[in-house]
Amino acid sequence: MPKITYKLSEKRIRNLKNMAKLNQGNTYRLGGHHTEEAKRKIGEAQRNRKRYPFTEEHKRKISEALIGHKNSLRGEDSPMWKGGISFEPYPVIFNRELKELIRQRDNFQCQLCGMPECENIFKLDIHHIDYDKNNCLPSNLIALCKKCNAIANHGRTKWTKYFRNKLNDKY
Repeated sequence: MPKITYKLSEKRIRNLKNMAKLNQGNTYRLGGHHTEEAKRKIGEAQRNRKRYPFTEEHKRKISEALIGHKNSLRGEDSPMWKGGISFEPYPVIFNRELKELIRQRDNFQCQLCGMPECENIFKLDIHHIDYDKNNCLPSNLIALCKKCNAIANHGRTKWTKYFRNKLNDKY
């Protein structure tokens, strides 16, 4: 498969130049490493730091405050529990080549927000429209950025309908 390159947008180039200007003269070295002496001093400072452990009463109050809170409903207690299907493996056909074909079909753009893959840190995720890992037909797959993929995992009925309509209108 041929490698496709993209030209950065003018807005993205401006942002990168501004970021470079901000870092000029900055003594903080991005990607730099601490010396062994600096690591030792940091570790020593952390070890000597006074810590305030929670008392048993404080832990109990936190637990009581979280009763009924949406984050306290995990696993089988969650209303979104689907019987543990997230732990099932993806089928063999859902491979790198198929994902690349879907990204190419969708013009390397998130189909929800329109963010091009070249301006994104990560490759676009390939989302199953019907949320069934075993349904790897191209008509059930769509390219989304990480943020939009996370959004699309809540309100599944709404998003299934939205993405089906989007693909039907487009193809």
